[in-house]
Amino acid sequence: MRQNIQKFYYNKTAHPLSELKQKENVRILSFKNKTWEPAVIVSKHKLHPRSYHVKDQFGKILRRNRKHKRKSNTPFNIETDPNDEIINTSQSDSEVTLNSQTFNRSDCNVQRRSHRVRKPPSYLSDYVV
Repeated sequence: MRQNIQKFYYNKTAHPLSELKQKENVRILSFKNKTWEPAVIVSKHKLHPRSYHVKDQFGKILRRNRKHKRKSNTPFNIETDPNDEIINTSQSDSEVTLNSQTFNRSDCNVQRRSHRVRKPPSYLSDYVV
């Protein structure tokens, strides 16, 4: 009886996840740092219907369950030209140095956290160490 009631309420909101197509852009859950990282669907696993083979941003092929993947609208290209990477990294280095310089200037005046104002009791004002 109790099991049927629990089943009823669980099945009210539970629904199957949609199928993913080959070469579709997704985000996979990284088990190391618990973040969602870009990847591409390579193929569906033959024996396990909820598992997919995905290629991550480092070129590794991983097997992930459907619940560890989300559809993504952002394009993800694994194959890039090495010359483009060199140009992009040199541009990003100069931007980082500029951003860090402006950040250091503004960091001095900004209070990062709100703190509780503490006032010691008056009977401790006479206390000498």
